[in-house]
Amino acid sequence: MVFADWIPDQAAEEFRKAGIFFVDTQGNVFIQKPPYIVVDIRGKKPTRPKAEPGRLIELGGLKVVHYLLTHPTAVGDPLRTIAEQACVGLATAHAVMRELQQRQWLLPAAEDKRRFGNLKGLIELFVRGYALKLRPACLLGRYRHQKRAPQEILDGFAHRLVNLQDHWAVTGGMAAKQLTHYLEPDTVELYADDQAMELLGTEPMLRDDTNGNVTILRLFNRAVLTDKIQAPLPLATPLLVYAELLEAGGARDMETAQMIYEQFLEPTIAHGT
Repeated sequence: MVFADWIPDQAAEEFRKAGIFFVDTQGNVFIQKPPYIVVDIRGKKPTRPKAEPGRLIELGGLKVVHYLLTHPTAVGDPLRTIAEQACVGLATAHAVMRELQQRQWLLPAAEDKRRFGNLKGLIELFVRGYALKLRPACLLGRYRHQKRAPQEILDGFAHRLVNLQDHWAVTGGMAAKQLTHYLEPDTVELYADDQAMELLGTEPMLRDDTNGNVTILRLFNRAVLTDKIQAPLPLATPLLVYAELLEAGGARDMETAQMIYEQFLEPTIAHGT
């Protein structure tokens, strides 16, 4: 019998098929002794953390934090430059940077510059904020595509968006597949701006479906696209891919998220570049 803090739905289904009994601290249970005793409680998930006070967990703050974490050398840039690159107002950038320094996420450096304090902790803060605020605000819709193979779906999107390379980016499982060559997802998640969404909206094989195999999120600024990794399709930053995998929450998603953390985010933490 398996005991765990939480057994995600996908892993739980595999245990049921294999006849493996389990119980987790969230309240999910599977115990079977034919012909009479069957206990099967499913669908219980960990409670999401509550939002933290301050500007960092708000949309503007999360955009600034994402920009800084994906462009670490920019922490010493002028406020106006940070505001422009993160697509927030100057007042928002000023308030966020002040809070980052007050909480010692940013520390003073030589020549009146700034440097990161606890990079790992700041990544964790961003991931929490992504799930609580940024992702829900960016969600444009869930759709069902007539094709089932994610790569075929993306190839079709790429053909339709061939002249808009800087206007969309793949995230989630399919981006993780390109980064790690490990995950084989059955859904597609991507960011798109208004121009890209206008073209995708004319896709005849795409229809609204809250349980569909395609999720489209608003591309909230150009920093969403990674400029450090060469791939056949435009990719979101590893930080966003990591956050999206944690949001998915499946066993393989979590494994792949850890791989991305170790291969792409940890080097940033270690070297600050």
